[in-house]
Amino acid sequence: MWTTTEIAPGAWFVQRDWLSCNHFIARDPQLTLIDTGFDGDLDETVSILKQMGAEPRDVELIVNTHCHCDHAGGNRFFTDASGCDVWMHAAEKARIDARDDIGTWWRFHDTWAAFFDVNRGLEEGDEFRFGPLTLQVLHAPGHSRGLMVLYAPEIKALFSADAVWQGDMGVINPIVEGEDALERAVETLRRLDALNVATVYPGHGPVVTNPRPVIARLLRKLDRYATTPLMMHTDHLRKMLAYIVMTKGGMREAGFFEYLMGTVWYPQLVDRYFGGDYAGVYDETIQGVLRTRMMVRRGDSFYGVGSDK
Repeated sequence: MWTTTEIAPGAWFVQRDWLSCNHFIARDPQLTLIDTGFDGDLDETVSILKQMGAEPRDVELIVNTHCHCDHAGGNRFFTDASGCDVWMHAAEKARIDARDDIGTWWRFHDTWAAFFDVNRGLEEGDEFRFGPLTLQVLHAPGHSRGLMVLYAPEIKALFSADAVWQGDMGVINPIVEGEDALERAVETLRRLDALNVATVYPGHGPVVTNPRPVIARLLRKLDRYATTPLMMHTDHLRKMLAYIVMTKGGMREAGFFEYLMGTVWYPQLVDRYFGGDYAGVYDETIQGVLRTRMMVRRGDSFYGVGSDK
């Protein structure tokens, strides 16, 4: 399901249920879709467009906040349907251009999307029109090295992608994004906190109408990560287990550990930060995810009930 909010005349924010990200849609000066969502949710993405009187062939421009599959998973479908341009930050464009399935996280986490062409790499300070708004590109590394957020000064609004959500933020993944990823995320939050922002439209979850205390809580969380890094890596483990279960539509408990051992990310994460205790970390992570109800056990299988990536 989804809800649609007009944030300015002719410009809309679409809040979606997990798995896919939220969207932004504007008709002028060209039909623009900011983030396309997970490819498994394309039927709903198309329904959202049709509700607004548009078809996939009408999309003229896609702007991606970053290249993870829950934000760019629908790109190939729309570029095939309409021949539209795709813009994203230059650092993310480099990953797509190189067909880097680790840097995109697609093979790393076994959460896939189809590659596509990127027509323009955006940089800090670039601007483009989105309906009546001028959106300013702000580089916001941390969750991804090429993550960007978009600022609309006319309405003091921030399209925050995975840098800020109502109660959380995107996973910090130093293995792919570099050991300075946490430091970069802190710098990003401090910079966003200094902006004149009245409303945050996040990449997942509801609108944030009082962003300053939300950002303050996230900064305290990252401070705890800096003091106790295992908290950050445990968060990564729990969120990715729940996310994978959701992307797969459920996973049988028998064989789930063996599946994880066959991925790129799980052995690397446990080797680097948990001393290679694969089975012990698996058991603790499963219990943590069940306890926090990021997933549930029904019969012989695990199912997702909602998660923050």
